[in-house]
Amino acid sequence: MENKVRTIAVLGSGIDNCYPEENKELYEKLKKEELVISEYPNMSEPDKTHFPMRNRLVVALSDALIVPQINSHVSGTTISVNLAVGNNKPVYVVPHSIFEETVNNDLIQEGANVAESGRQILEDLHWD
Repeated sequence: MENKVRTIAVLGSGIDNCYPEENKELYEKLKKEELVISEYPNMSEPDKTHFPMRNRLVVALSDALIVPQINSHVSGTTISVNLAVGNNKPVYVVPHSIFEETVNNDLIQEGANVAESGRQILEDLHWD
């Protein structure tokens, strides 16, 4: 949003249920200036089963997936990576130090794109 890129927030709860609550200010800004969507009924509480389902919409709406950090091979991010690969969406991963316990470097070894800079990703996607 700070870089004037259109933003869509896809919720894992009802459209009028801000989760987590500490994101209230961002949530209100998104509702006012961008787009907030949900496939769940109004005021539905967040549920751990909602988030993997939500991730399929996030990937479908995205031109690419950028992974800043992933700490486990079993996570919502892993679900998103698999969805992106299955939908022929590019996956960019920020490399990490070999002394950090992340899955990032494993994903790069498996064929994910190295996220060298935001500019590089924008150029790759022809957004420049």
